[in-house]
Amino acid sequence: MRDPMTWSIPLGRVFGIRVNVHVTLPIIVVALILRVTVGKDAVVTLPEALVMAGLLFLSVLLHEFGHCFAARAVDGDAAEILLWPLGGLAYCDVPHTPRANLITALGGPAVNLALCVAAAGGLLFAGLVPPLNPLDSLSAYEPHMFDWRAGVVRAGGV
Repeated sequence: MRDPMTWSIPLGRVFGIRVNVHVTLPIIVVALILRVTVGKDAVVTLPEALVMAGLLFLSVLLHEFGHCFAARAVDGDAAEILLWPLGGLAYCDVPHTPRANLITALGGPAVNLALCVAAAGGLLFAGLVPPLNPLDSLSAYEPHMFDWRAGVVRAGGV
């Protein structure tokens, strides 16, 4: 029997990089979506949960592509990305220098920073500003956004 960590479903090739999903990821994603959408303790609607799961999948995939492209920028190579329940794994082969390893390691967080800036720009364009102090008196489980155009605080980002 093969090693369970190699059980994966191929999604295809993107930029010459094979993208695989571990067999446990869809099972866990479906279980989490059902957990937050079904029953008396439902927190969100099914479409909201699907959008959030899709955004999480996309952001993890882009993060791993950041590592792959950074590896290619330092004359390395990237052959495969595996998405699994704990995130993603980019299989990169880089030159054995500290500089190459540092640049490859920083490629993923650089993509996260770019996604953060893009999301902040989108919120500002929509006229919403999140609270800058995460420890203020508002509950962390009930997000509030300040609509600076209307001058009101909107609960739940609505």
